[in-house]
Amino acid sequence: MDFSPLTPYQTLMQGYPHPWCFGGGWAIDAMIGKVTRPHADVDVVIWRADQHAFRAQFADWDWQAYTNREPRPWPANEFLELPDHNTHGKKAGQELEMLMLERENDDWWFRRNSAIRMPANRAMVATRLGFSVLNPAIALLFKSNRLEDKDHRDFEHVLPVMEAADRAWLKKVLAIMDAEHVWVGRL
Repeated sequence: MDFSPLTPYQTLMQGYPHPWCFGGGWAIDAMIGKVTRPHADVDVVIWRADQHAFRAQFADWDWQAYTNREPRPWPANEFLELPDHNTHGKKAGQELEMLMLERENDDWWFRRNSAIRMPANRAMVATRLGFSVLNPAIALLFKSNRLEDKDHRDFEHVLPVMEAADRAWLKKVLAIMDAEHVWVGRL
């Protein structure tokens, strides 16, 4: 296993004029520099405010937005608001999943609890492999409510390479969400 599945997405995103990154399990693997498991999909992550530029870049794609996990058409002129946060596009056999991050001024905020914040300039980070990825602390926060085997493995793999400040931040915010969360003691 290698990172070649990300190459088509980097090509698709060329020319996109705003910050973007890879999310989910690929963000974790790119941060540690090794593919640790198969991945079902590739998540491209953008700021919500930039969605019109994203939609314009892929204007000739067929897009679906998801409201409460139910797909519906995403017209080019519609600005998606919460609870909508992900879309799925198709064109000529290609597929692209886009997820949106919330931002207020200089802060990223967690859509499940707006009191949980991080400086926006730390939300997307560069890896030594040259990929821009969702900060692993944020990626793990999103994964923390599922706790499938793959989420536990992602946590264990990335924990040794996480910055101390990100580990401390994740411990603090997990305790806000669930003081008994299994990962709190490991951080």
